[in-house]
Amino acid sequence: MRSVCACLVSAACSSVGLGAVVNGSFESSAIPGPDRVSITALTDWGVTGGNTVLLERGVNGVSQIAAQGGVQFVSMGHNGGVNEMLTQFLSTTPGQTYTATFYLACIQGDALQSVRMAVSDGANDLGAVTGTVSSRTEGWVPFSFDFVANGLTARLTLQHTLGSAAANVAIDEVTVVPAPGSALTLLGALALVRRRR
Repeated sequence: MRSVCACLVSAACSSVGLGAVVNGSFESSAIPGPDRVSITALTDWGVTGGNTVLLERGVNGVSQIAAQGGVQFVSMGHNGGVNEMLTQFLSTTPGQTYTATFYLACIQGDALQSVRMAVSDGANDLGAVTGTVSSRTEGWVPFSFDFVANGLTARLTLQHTLGSAAANVAIDEVTVVPAPGSALTLLGALALVRRRR
């Protein structure tokens, strides 16, 4: 009976760990003080359109916003740039339901900005959402969706799909975690086993 309980706990814990985004708050390659630097300092992410994608820290004279989580975030759309993309491969469990979330904020001006977050199996999207912000007064806005993994890996992308020379957009707190119900199923089974003992 104890071995069954141990297996269920282990499965639940490993399930929570799988699919996690690495450096989703963009805190690695720490910037020592309020500043913005080349995206080449960013680790754990693939980047397309690096000239208009920057790593920023804290409040500075340009962005005038603080990070949603930690002290750093990524900004896109400088000088009217569009179609920049961040990518990362995730470890997933086939059949597991995950919730993908990111935060978006309008910075340096007020204009419509959109970023599309998607998770794919390489051929098709498993799920996606397009987040849109248009004013700095909105602050950080969360966007999320659920998807079911169909393989051991999945590709996460964040693409700046709509920009304006009048504004930039910031991204922070990117997470992919097992959906609440899916992880709780194992914990419920554990409780049932304990009750029967």
